[in-house]
Amino acid sequence: VFTPLMEKAKTYIGEKIFKLCKVLKITGVLSRATIFKPADFPHYTFKRKKGQGNEVVYEFCKLTSKGKLKTIILPPFLQVSSFKLADTRKDIEYIVPTLFLQNENFSKDRVIIYSHGNSTDLGDLYIYLLELMNFYETNIVAYDYAGYGIAPNKPTESTVYRDLECVLSFVVNHLKIPLNNIILWGFSLGTGPSVEIAANFPSIAGLILQSPLASALAWLNPNTDENAWDLKTDMFSNISKIQRVSAKICLIHGTKDKLIDIKHSELLYEKCCKNLSNTSKKPVFIQVEGAGHNNLALTLLKPGDLMQNIYDVMQEMFNERKSAEVTKAEQDRLMSIFSLLKVNIPCNLLEEDTPLKTLQGKQSLYADARASIPRF
Repeated sequence: VFTPLMEKAKTYIGEKIFKLCKVLKITGVLSRATIFKPADFPHYTFKRKKGQGNEVVYEFCKLTSKGKLKTIILPPFLQVSSFKLADTRKDIEYIVPTLFLQNENFSKDRVIIYSHGNSTDLGDLYIYLLELMNFYETNIVAYDYAGYGIAPNKPTESTVYRDLECVLSFVVNHLKIPLNNIILWGFSLGTGPSVEIAANFPSIAGLILQSPLASALAWLNPNTDENAWDLKTDMFSNISKIQRVSAKICLIHGTKDKLIDIKHSELLYEKCCKNLSNTSKKPVFIQVEGAGHNNLALTLLKPGDLMQNIYDVMQEMFNERKSAEVTKAEQDRLMSIFSLLKVNIPCNLLEEDTPLKTLQGKQSLYADARASIPRF
């Protein structure tokens, strides 16, 4: 009896707060105040190594809670490459830390680009990503958003989109992996940039959305009526973009998710199916019984029917897009971004000798009173 009453009270209070913010025209401020929560300090650094000639090479190193380097020995068939992507489109130093995880036994021309959720970074995710790569037999590229991990600057919706666009350009033009052999996999907050980029690049192989949100305002407002949201002040409005995605879509959501309710995936699924004449274009909707928000990630690594189902969907994504032609507009866009991208440029920013105290201070801007608000 108590739990349903608490849920009703939470819904009632949430609706009142949202309505007040809407009257005051500060729903956008509410979204921005609750959406980003980087970890309090980075859990990794890039160790600069001497390359051939003037080549700059970085080695990924995990950090302990005391700021000491943590050595991880990998088997010889696994390789982890670290890159600093410097976007020169703006005057400020704009770095996207990027990892390329490879298993020499897997196809070299297929890759997942993984966009992570909140309160984490590449250091936190490192072991999990290796497991995800090995279980699903696909190499992985992962990155940190601005303000997360060792990436400088403050995160915004536009910088998060820009980060993934830079990474996609790097994968296509530097790693030489075809656009139609790339799956975008977004978790929670990471579903925002994944949907945005998938909508703008129709030739990608597929889109996997794990615990996605319909939009930031949909998360803040328990009222699930799309007409009640203000798109001008909304953020990560996946529901308004998902119909523009040409690639095959797979939605994965836990039925016991308390942070982003499964209703968000249901809304996205219904939106995709609306006015859909070709039933083969319907998304795959995988509901994981009993899984919550964060423990869903571990559930995906348990051998069984669920893992096999997702693996089969991924193979369908790659095979269906094998003969798809990448448009000239997509090629030109990615090349124009890559022409302004510098890979592993020497810089004094975020090197291995950066004291942990400095790194912790970098994040203190965001570790304020808002830390008590649940985030995705």
